[in-house]
Amino acid sequence: MPMESDASGNFADWPEAMVVIAVLNVLSSRSPDDEYVGALPQAAWAEEAEVKVAFERFNGRMKEIEGIIDGSNRDAGLRNRSCRMSF
Repeated sequence: MPMESDASGNFADWPEAMVVIAVLNVLSSRSPDDEYVGALPQAAWAEEAEVKVAFERFNGRMKEIEGIIDGSNRDAGLRNRSCRMSF
């Protein structure tokens, strides 16, 4: 695999590289029951108008930030955004 061979050059030996790759794989995985902040309103406060407006504003801002991050990640001209590996 390209990822394994590229990463292995950064470590002292092959077993060390495999351990690092395995740890990074586990740490980057998400649990199926992950909850995302701002994804859904809680039933206990969803009926209050003031809270609902605040939630909508928060949720909109989260989507705006997500767009900024996605745009930055696609911009190959930014530092630390591109490398010889592609995923």
